[in-house]
Amino acid sequence: DATAAVRALQLGAVEFVSKPSGTISVDLYKIRDELIAKVKMATLVNLDRMAAQMALPADPLPAPLCSGSTDGYMVAIAASTGGVQALDRILRQLPANLTASLLVVQHMPAGFTASFAQRLDRHSPLSIEEAQDGAIVQLGAAYLAPGGRHMTIRRDGGQIVIHLQDTPHANSARPSADVLMESVADVAGSRCVGIVLTGMGRDGTVGLARIKQAGGVTLAQDRESCSVFGMPKSAIEEGVVDQVVSLVQIPIALVEFLGGTNCNG
Repeated sequence: DATAAVRALQLGAVEFVSKPSGTISVDLYKIRDELIAKVKMATLVNLDRMAAQMALPADPLPAPLCSGSTDGYMVAIAASTGGVQALDRILRQLPANLTASLLVVQHMPAGFTASFAQRLDRHSPLSIEEAQDGAIVQLGAAYLAPGGRHMTIRRDGGQIVIHLQDTPHANSARPSADVLMESVADVAGSRCVGIVLTGMGRDGTVGLARIKQAGGVTLAQDRESCSVFGMPKSAIEEGVVDQVVSLVQIPIALVEFLGGTNCNG
C-alpha cells in the first residue's frame, strides 16, 4: 500500500521494497537483489540524525521582504535515502508566495509518488503535486517527478512546461536529478537553484555542475544533518557546490536568496 509505505518513511523507516505480487508472493525471489542491496544500505543510515530531524520544529517561514517579482526562479531538488523526511521539513517551511517553482526528484518507485505528493501538499503552504506531462509550471508550486519517469522542463512560447520521459536510467535512477537539473539549467539559465539532499550515490552531481555553469546557485546538505552523506558528498568533492548548509538552514537560505534577488531586481 503506497500510503502506508510513505507514512512509514515519514515516521523514520529507512527504505521499503514492493512485493512482486499478491498476498502470498510466491515469486519473492524476483526482489532478492533489491532486498539485499537495501538491507546493506540501511546499515549506513544514521538513525540518530533521522530521529533528531523529526523532533525539530518546522514552522512556516515569513515571506521574503522583497517578493514582488513575477519573473521567478526554477529550484531543482534531488533526494534519495532519508529524503522523504528532509523534503517534508523543507516544504513545510517555504511560504506560499515564494517567487519560485520547485521541481523535485525523490528516488521512489512508480506508484508511490502520488501518495507522497498528497502528503506533502497537506503539510506545506505551497501547492504540491505529482508532475503531469504537459503541465504548465506555476510560481509558488512544487512538482514531484513520478516514480519510474524522468522529469524535464522546456519552454513553450512564454510558458515553461513539464515533460516526462521514459528514456534510460541515469545513475541507476529514473527519475534522475541529473536529467532534471540539466534541463533546468538549459531553460532557466542563471535564474535557477540546485539543491542536493541526503541519499546514496552520485545523482545530482552532474546536474549541479550544469546549473553552476549556467550561472545558477548550488546548495548541498551537510554531513551532520544527512541520513546518508552520499549524493551531497559527491557534489561537494566535485567542487560544484556554492554553499554547504544544514537541513534546518536550507529553507532559510532559499527564502533569503530569493528575497535578495527580487530586491536587487
